[in-house]
Amino acid sequence: MKIRFLSGPRSGETDHAPNTQETQLLAKAGIIEIIPWKNYHERLASETPQVVVPPTVEWGIRGAERGLNSYSQTVIIKRTSLGETTFFSSVPPDCPKEIANQFRALTGDEPVAEVPKTFLGKLAAAVGCTKDGAAAVAQAAFVGDSNQHAKVCQGYKKDGTPIYLGDPVNQ
Repeated sequence: MKIRFLSGPRSGETDHAPNTQETQLLAKAGIIEIIPWKNYHERLASETPQVVVPPTVEWGIRGAERGLNSYSQTVIIKRTSLGETTFFSSVPPDCPKEIANQFRALTGDEPVAEVPKTFLGKLAAAVGCTKDGAAAVAQAAFVGDSNQHAKVCQGYKKDGTPIYLGDPVNQ
């Protein structure tokens, strides 16, 4: 076991000694101090200064890859310094504006319209829920289920442009 001398000519020094009655008697008399044993992890943690790195977030966009994968789509990527990577197929609420604008330019998405507050109050009273629940229902009703699905093509106009489901047909 490891000991530290508290008095005498070797005061302050450390040494190894067997765990005997004599060593225990010297410790009780206050001449030496028994240093508790630490395993490798405990010793490493006490000797190495702990560096706290604040978590950082990086945002980016990965464009749709044309070629082998026909299911590829443009996504927003969020990477944290803790090793987490999240992919979004629509603009998340905490996304920076410049990334959101780039994503909308690549995908042709429009910003989601704000639901009127008076409508939320009426919807909450009619459905019997909170205003937050009514906001989620109203948002889905105004912009579709999640604004993530591709437009459905019903045919083509005479000039070759596609006709999408919900678009007015002007031929």
